[in-house]
Amino acid sequence: LPAFKISKLEAVGRRLKRNYIFIYLTILVAWMTKIFMHAKAPIRTPADFYQALAVSGLHSWVVALLFALTLVSVVALTIHVARTTYGEVGEMGGHRSAWKL
Repeated sequence: LPAFKISKLEAVGRRLKRNYIFIYLTILVAWMTKIFMHAKAPIRTPADFYQALAVSGLHSWVVALLFALTLVSVVALTIHVARTTYGEVGEMGGHRSAWKL
């Protein structure tokens, strides 16, 4: 009977740690660059940056909250998986004889 050797949360966390964290950081840098390049007024203070976050009908606080929640959850999940897992197979051990089939 085939079975997954790691949980879904661990699989998502490993994928984040290995691949997607770099993609999220690249998107973050691109988004920040876009905000600075296309602001209606020059951005000189954090308050100016906050006002530039507004997108169409969304207020600045909504965009800032969504951004913060996404970034914190991605980083927290990545750190959690990095600290709690210790090998490719997790709690089953590295040797195939220890796997429950």
